[in-house]
Amino acid sequence: MAGQLEQKKETGLSNTQGQGGGTRCRLTIAQQQQLGQLLSQQDFWTLSQISQLIQQHFTCCYSQSGLRRLLKRMNLYHYKPQPRDYRQSPTATQQLQTRLQATLDAINLRQESLSDFAIGFADEFAPQLHHNRARLWSVFKNKIRAVNTTRFSQSTFGFYAIQGHSTLDFMASGKAATMQSMLQAVRSANPTAHRILLLWDNARAHLDRGVQALAWSLGIYLVALPTYSPNLNPIERVWKSIRRGLSEVGLIDSVASLQAHIKRLFDSLTLSGSFAKSWIERLLSPIYELSLIPQ
Repeated sequence: MAGQLEQKKETGLSNTQGQGGGTRCRLTIAQQQQLGQLLSQQDFWTLSQISQLIQQHFTCCYSQSGLRRLLKRMNLYHYKPQPRDYRQSPTATQQLQTRLQATLDAINLRQESLSDFAIGFADEFAPQLHHNRARLWSVFKNKIRAVNTTRFSQSTFGFYAIQGHSTLDFMASGKAATMQSMLQAVRSANPTAHRILLLWDNARAHLDRGVQALAWSLGIYLVALPTYSPNLNPIERVWKSIRRGLSEVGLIDSVASLQAHIKRLFDSLTLSGSFAKSWIERLLSPIYELSLIPQ
């Protein structure tokens, strides 16, 4: 016992909050401000990293629940960071604005009016028979749900219109010939549009000369998004919502059933312009000054 007392005298007392005893430890307002400055030196932190940081700089220990309350009082945000391809150019948004401006200049030179255009976003995706993207409620704990785990995905092409009519088709492949058929489907869905302004990515089939030539003959102006920039295509949000919707369905027992659910969800979701509202406000309206923002 005497040896333990001598050791404590030499090492001093340590904060044992959260370890079964000792007085509570709280950061002062000044210390919280200092912690905020330390946290601003890095974009993202885990709870354990913040706990270690507090112990290192303030010799103070919080429980997990206490630390969460502290961070909320400090107005820190807690969210899943949106992933972004590291290969995307930091000027991708400016590149797209430049391309849109060039398209507007061409439209003005031809003395055409955007009010007579169908305007929208195109892309392909391949949902599977089974997705697990939704949290569901149940009175049962750890209940198992039967699903169809057959490895099959349905290649799908969609055109999400913010002016004009949206359309969706199922594809056998993503080759250039298929893209030509998809462009014809977009034109068929918008027969009265003087022209169509269509934005999509730089997939090889999209850049095919035959596809480009057909688009021109159909009166479709193609605008390519910057490479590695799916976040600049609002239809990606539609696809995300469709995957979530498929998760809520449960058992999808056939390809025909999968297609029916995809079509139902797409037709319902694309009635709303909310998926493109922020895109219009940030990119389109400053250039075109259109009244296209959904109400």
